Amino acid sequence: MKKSPGGIWFKYVTLKPRIYQYKYVVLDEASNFTWYPDPFVKEKDKDENSIFDFSRIIILSEERFLVKGRKLDPLDLKKGTRNRSGARIQKIIVEKVWLKPGQTNSLILTLADLKKIKNPSLLINIKQMDKTLFSTNISKVKPLQTVSVMAPEEEGGYLIECFLKDTNKIIDRDIHVLSVANRISDDLRYGFYANWDRTGKNYDKKTQMFADLYINAIEYYDYFPAHGNYAPTEDVYQFEPFFGKNILTGDIQDKIKAARKRNILSLAYIAAYAASESIYKKYPYAMTDGNGIPLIFNGSVMTEQQAREQGKPVWFYLMAIAGDSRWYPVIMKELKRTLDDSPDDLVSFDGFEIDSYGHSEDDRYYSEKSRYNGELLSLVLKKYVGDVRQLTHSMKPSGLVSFNCVNEYGMKNIYDVVDFIFVENWSGYKNGLDDLIDICYENRGKKNKRVILKVYPADTKPGSKSFDPKSTSYILGAAMTGGGSVMVAGEPDEEKPQMHALNTLYYPDNVVMSSENRTILQNYYFFDALLYGIKHGPQVSNIKTEITIPGCTVRGFNSDKNFLIFSFLHHGMNYQWDIPIKQPEELKNYEIAFKLPFKRKVMDVYYGSPDYQELLIPQKLDFEIKGKHVRTLLPRLKVYGVLLIRYR
Repeated sequence: MKKSPGGIWFKYVTLKPRIYQYKYVVLDEASNFTWYPDPFVKEKDKDENSIFDFSRIIILSEERFLVKGRKLDPLDLKKGTRNRSGARIQKIIVEKVWLKPGQTNSLILTLADLKKIKNPSLLINIKQMDKTLFSTNISKVKPLQTVSVMAPEEEGGYLIECFLKDTNKIIDRDIHVLSVANRISDDLRYGFYANWDRTGKNYDKKTQMFADLYINAIEYYDYFPAHGNYAPTEDVYQFEPFFGKNILTGDIQDKIKAARKRNILSLAYIAAYAASESIYKKYPYAMTDGNGIPLIFNGSVMTEQQAREQGKPVWFYLMAIAGDSRWYPVIMKELKRTLDDSPDDLVSFDGFEIDSYGHSEDDRYYSEKSRYNGELLSLVLKKYVGDVRQLTHSMKPSGLVSFNCVNEYGMKNIYDVVDFIFVENWSGYKNGLDDLIDICYENRGKKNKRVILKVYPADTKPGSKSFDPKSTSYILGAAMTGGGSVMVAGEPDEEKPQMHALNTLYYPDNVVMSSENRTILQNYYFFDALLYGIKHGPQVSNIKTEITIPGCTVRGFNSDKNFLIFSFLHHGMNYQWDIPIKQPEELKNYEIAFKLPFKRKVMDVYYGSPDYQELLIPQKLDFEIKGKHVRTLLPRLKVYGVLLIRYR
């Protein structure tokens, strides 16, 4: 607090643009502290708290200063260039969903009705922004045409642009993304499998449905006979303790095999410290409370004694995971079997998603005779997760390991021991759209690591089995504004064909994804993949920005590829992701002006948005420089958009 010359104590506080309920504490003439509502705000709640929407206050900072000068011409964006009459490019498949710099990939193009044109040919370009890095003409084409391309030597997302031509006339055009990364954890788009009781009809088609959405890693949930036994040896078995339909190991094997052909990683879901009763009876090495009583999980963490006394079930026993426990060598050996290609078991995964059951930051670890007794559980988990990651990388150099930081639990200790950051965010913890932005933005900023969010439609009010299209766009846009991504799609049914999405935290509880949501996801993931290395990745850093647009949240990034990026979520009066979204009016040709945060020369300005087909590929904008300010117009902003400034 500061004291003004007039004797008034004050403090400046930066508030997020949302509705607040508040009072002031005042020292009255009788020297008593009393709570008073804001005398300048009329609306109050039942407790006499003032209610005010602080998004109605527009901060006029220097960077928001509108430079006087000529009005820029709005960008003329023509909708689509595709001519669907006659011959066409029906589909583009990139054989490997991602690959390392310098590696060779294959494009497989399905061309329809070639007989309708006289001299069919193909022109294929690989570009980054306006720069063409590779170009080839194919004069004699077939209905199923394979083209070999080499990945650039620099990591990034590259546009594949294919033109079908008749002599010199362009008949059709289609696009795809070539993803190039040394470690795909830096550009992760995450899917899931959860059902194992039937054999698929075509596993290549299942995998292609993931690839069509630019998904490059899949989590396999509850595929094992019991927690603590992750490398099955039986062809058919049942999951413990929730006995139900059979689990077919062959189904899991074929899913992994098909994914591996496409360079999509398969990650085994495992619990960090849980074991089913059959495992615990064989290895009774429990994590305990401070009094030495074994802990269990049955929806909540409690002692086994409490569960028995209250007549509650015992789903899993919590196991002693510290390095000096007798359980540690057992589970590490089991995880090694889960990774290896040994014929002694029936799976061979590429890494692990290590789950937790939710804890408080001050929870402590206890197990019999452990030197770690009384240490923060999050620190013991850090050592365990790091050991699993070291084991995984020694066996699978491209393998991935992450830890589910439920509601950001253990986050500050986990950055250095995971390949990507995974946060299961419940609405009771953080239900704001700006919260989703900040979970991604703040946590990625620590080590420039990818953040994957998981949120549930069942958390919405009123409860829903799936997100409606508007909510889907906003949740995806919020994560991407912060440089992260959202785990959305999985369990493809290749016969119908349908993709599924999560409902509740119980993974088998997934529902069919609507075709509209699938299109939204495909566009957002395309846009995300295309901007790898520019808007997210290890070479991209968070920077502060003072750009302010009413009804928008703005985040800034800087890439070592000489791009400055401003990322916008246009939420209007929508502050929460767990209630129905009311679409604000679209911004059109919105003028902004800003200063570069460093002395550089602006070369080009681009703008893109996955909400519009014509902006899926960022388009070059007119701009002008007045003094220290760069001035341009945002052509259209519905939900999410990105302004890219290339500098020298």
